[in-house]
Amino acid sequence: MRDILKKTFSFKLSALTLLILTQSNGVTAAEEKLISGALGASQLWDSNFFRDPDEFAVSEQVTVLTAGVNVATNISRQQLSARWGVRSFQHAENDQFDETFQTGFARWNGAWSGDFTSNLEWSRDSYLVDRWEAEENDVVARDTAKFVLTKGRENRFSFQLGASQANQNHSNDLFTKLNFEDREGFVGITYKTPSLSTLTLCYRGGDRVYDDLSALDPSRDYNFDFDQLELENIWKISSKTTSTVSFTRFKRNGILNDSTGDYATVDFSWDATPKIQWRTGYTYKKPALGETIDLPTTIQTGFLSFSWDFSSKLSLTSRVEKVMRDYRNIDEQFPRKESQINIAPITLTYAMNDALNFKLDTSWRRNESPKPDRAYEVSQASLGATFRF
Repeated sequence: MRDILKKTFSFKLSALTLLILTQSNGVTAAEEKLISGALGASQLWDSNFFRDPDEFAVSEQVTVLTAGVNVATNISRQQLSARWGVRSFQHAENDQFDETFQTGFARWNGAWSGDFTSNLEWSRDSYLVDRWEAEENDVVARDTAKFVLTKGRENRFSFQLGASQANQNHSNDLFTKLNFEDREGFVGITYKTPSLSTLTLCYRGGDRVYDDLSALDPSRDYNFDFDQLELENIWKISSKTTSTVSFTRFKRNGILNDSTGDYATVDFSWDATPKIQWRTGYTYKKPALGETIDLPTTIQTGFLSFSWDFSSKLSLTSRVEKVMRDYRNIDEQFPRKESQINIAPITLTYAMNDALNFKLDTSWRRNESPKPDRAYEVSQASLGATFRF
């Protein structure tokens, strides 16, 4: 089944996305086109920039500049939208870590005869690697293109058929061996109740191919094929309460990535009042080797978050999270478990008007590890403003 899906969906989805965006620029929209933009600036203070033990901690101040533009329009039963943004990090003392990178998103949602709907989208997610994961500077960019065709989206039963292609790349030459391409095809079926609860069963099959260095270093051959079966239940317990439970069983076939394992997610949200929301959850992951720089065997995360909208202008959120990472890979020189606590006690947002808002962020993190060089504490605080037009 996996080979059939891979052959059927081996086309380049990114080329299709470019074609759609090019064609949409030459079409006169039936409805008014919405274009908006945003400019932002914030100042971040970091108490332990290099994530060293306390006695060696060095603070740093970082100026973060952002800019973006959004376009959205409807043409008959077709919905087109796109977003592009730039983020720049400027360091006061360590300018060798200055970075500027881009993010983006484009989507075409279509409704067709015969109760068919389609979704074609492309996205670029980028992030600056934290010093605890790598001492060297690095930006990870992931470009993903996906196409989904759905039959009977509003019916009791619906069926999905689709494919996706993703490329993940590191800007630092030291980590280009971890660059990879994901290709997969998938089929799914969803059952929906009158209360809008859903149960979805999905099969995925595909492969992951890393930059071809295996001939030079066979011990770093992370390439693999995979088969994956997913079951997800979204339960609308009440108008205020929703739970999401998902379970995934996978099989990876490769030289180093040759394993069978599971993913699991539990998420529970509760709207205590129209202004107060609580959320808690747990995830268990077994990432493939080469997916991240530090190569953990398993990652477990539990969290609790709280949000309170004081008014239409002022809101507060808080979050507590604990992460457990297990490092037990075959070539791991220091098998161990690490525990990380992340607390964001105050995230305060004030919207002065529709165009201008201010945001205060605070956070504290402690990483516990039997390796002395990976045990650290860090506090961060940032204050910024965003102008939308």
